[in-house]
Amino acid sequence: MKTLFAICVALFLSLGAVVQAQETSNPASDAWEVQKLSGVAHVSVAGTEPVAVQSGQVLLAGQTLTTGPRTRLMLSNGKQHIQVSSNTTLSLPPEAETKPDMTVVRQTRGTITLSIDKQQSPHFKVETPYLVAVVKGTEFTVSLDDEWAKVRVHEGVVEVKNQVEDEAFDVKAGEAVTMNVASLSSGMAVLSDKGLFKGGNDTSQAGSARLTFSARGEDSPEEMETVRQRQDRERWRASPIGRVGLTISDGLAIVVGYLGEIINTSIGWVTGLVIAAMSPFIDLNAQFAGINYWVRVALVGVVAGLILGLGSLYLVFFRRR
Repeated sequence: MKTLFAICVALFLSLGAVVQAQETSNPASDAWEVQKLSGVAHVSVAGTEPVAVQSGQVLLAGQTLTTGPRTRLMLSNGKQHIQVSSNTTLSLPPEAETKPDMTVVRQTRGTITLSIDKQQSPHFKVETPYLVAVVKGTEFTVSLDDEWAKVRVHEGVVEVKNQVEDEAFDVKAGEAVTMNVASLSSGMAVLSDKGLFKGGNDTSQAGSARLTFSARGEDSPEEMETVRQRQDRERWRASPIGRVGLTISDGLAIVVGYLGEIINTSIGWVTGLVIAAMSPFIDLNAQFAGINYWVRVALVGVVAGLILGLGSLYLVFFRRR
């Protein structure tokens, strides 16, 4: 009886090990189920006519999904989910072009938001003609149109690789990177069958393909800085001189803040005196903001006059000596 029990326990443990090994080697199958479909979408395979997508339908490797205007749907693959927006095109590469430990989605247009389960090693990748996003587990959005290619990270860390220039770096939660696609010449925007650039990384005839970094994930390109500027700034912050500079700048910011409060309080006090002095003759309470403005102008004039006067006296005194 003990021998039979030991054999049963061994078989159970072996079965559990096999299942765990299978889950580790193949974290997600190549099939994606369409859920929460709202609008019109089509799926196609190379050389075939597009077919309308139905909720509950399963997308397989080698198929391409295209959503129409005012269309949203969810793709689910186990613990992984992709929210697909309208006017978006993405495809699942053929099995021959994928590895068992890496799930790949190729996007050539539109916007997708992904929620990927966390694992110890990178296991999910989004490929676009311009950027590649590799993750271990996170939530992020990839947007692509005729002007911009962008990756915004909502949770976790995403490694973003530039398909045109030789650069790659990590993007953290709350950050975003953007490429100005419109600046690239038409010759560079040639896609292969995989949706990637044909031919190496020669950008001599193209516009700037460097990624720009946004510290808070803004959409405004004017508020972005280059990746190298960000890296230089972070290295400076980590250096001893940078730490001293930050301490001094923080102290100056506190002093300037207090001075600003004192000045604002003083101006408000002067404005109140003016209104109190004039109140027997005219009601100025409703014009507090206007009077406050002119008090500020007068104060600036007085300060400027003092600076000019002191400067004049210094020059006269200096010349006499």
